[in-house]
Amino acid sequence: KIKVADNINVVLQQLTGEIVTLKREVNRLKLLEVPSVTIWTDWTPTVTQSGSVTITITFARYIVIQNMVTLRARLTVTGTGTAGNAIVVGGIPAAIEPTSTVGIIGTMRVVDTGTSNYVGALQLLTATTMSGIPHSTSGGIGVSPSFALANTDIIDIVGTYERV
Repeated sequence: KIKVADNINVVLQQLTGEIVTLKREVNRLKLLEVPSVTIWTDWTPTVTQSGSVTITITFARYIVIQNMVTLRARLTVTGTGTAGNAIVVGGIPAAIEPTSTVGIIGTMRVVDTGTSNYVGALQLLTATTMSGIPHSTSGGIGVSPSFALANTDIIDIVGTYERV
């Protein structure tokens, strides 16, 4: 009887050790889990160039993966802007992490139909707005060179930023 009880105690100690090891491994694997990914969600951007500019949204989508927001949009202008003013896109789909409200987050392209393409870095202006900075100048797209948005112009944006 003593040998059986001793053997049972040894086996129980070994099993307890194995259970502790398994719990540690499960916790380690939980840290390696792939973050949950949601599907692309539509959002409604706005456009201004001194004043409000009417647009048709061809598409405007964003996806959130943990704290990162990636957005894409193609907007067709149906109104007019005011030359000499930056083109500003508002209505950012998810709150921006406060310390990153001024920074480069992607690319903006404006097709001034029949004239030219203007490409620049997409920068956050405020917690709710962004604009493009041409690579060759310090003013916003629409400022230098100066041009006004007009019917059929296209605005393409893509960017990623940290949300709250």
